[in-house]
Amino acid sequence: MEKSSRGVMLILASAIIWSTGGVLIKLLDWASASIIGIRALIAGITLLCYVRASDPCSASEFLRRFANKYTFLSGASIAFTSICFVSATKLTTAANAIVLQYTSPIYVAIINFLLFKQKPRKLDYIVGAAIFCGIAFFFWTELSVSGMLGNILALAAGLSFSFVFFINKLPGARPAYGMIFGQLATLIATLPFIGAQSLSGGISWLYIALLGIFQIGAGYALFSEGIKTCNPLQASLISMAEPLLNPVWVALLTSETPSLAAAAGAALVIGAIAFYILHPATPARELK
Repeated sequence: MEKSSRGVMLILASAIIWSTGGVLIKLLDWASASIIGIRALIAGITLLCYVRASDPCSASEFLRRFANKYTFLSGASIAFTSICFVSATKLTTAANAIVLQYTSPIYVAIINFLLFKQKPRKLDYIVGAAIFCGIAFFFWTELSVSGMLGNILALAAGLSFSFVFFINKLPGARPAYGMIFGQLATLIATLPFIGAQSLSGGISWLYIALLGIFQIGAGYALFSEGIKTCNPLQASLISMAEPLLNPVWVALLTSETPSLAAAAGAALVIGAIAFYILHPATPARELK
């Protein structure tokens, strides 16, 4: 198999694995804090093993790479994203949570304008308007307080996730180490709220192990290997399989299905983002 084809297959595999997050969270009867914290613990150990195996170095060198301000900033953003996303998935539909998190590209355009004075293109305005219209569909039929809060948390996850892209592009940033720190920060933030009484059930431990080892650990490892031989445009488009498949698994394994309005909003948001990816900024306008 050619290297580029292998990269495409690895990225697709990672997107499929990531898409299982919604249904696994829905199947777990634990409180959100317990899911977030225990998943982070398992995922952190898994990612640590992957990084040590793929990029071996001395303990002192590992700590030097880890003790990096960009690692801390990236990790903090990842932790906030994880907390918001899992909480959103528990409060609203899985489709709403994953699609609204995928609005991060529009935040990237806004941050580019606010921090780097990059004037938006006409396309930025058009895609931004389409995404906001799509978001409106999600809130249109969501009348419950918990559902509305879930949608807001999903949008917050998209905003915080957009900062990960910026931080990881800065000189000296080490995304893999940021992922590990993100799991550690997530565990620390949720530890006081993890109740021992909510950690019962043998099948629940299987679900949480799959979330940590499979959905986060294996998904990230496959993506890291695939991106080495797959160009960013291909990777971005292939990754769109995650928000498309996430609600499918939930519908197949639970009784939850998105409303017609939410499905229309999802189609608008995903379509707008895919179009945006296919029409990237010129090199002169990209973030340096």
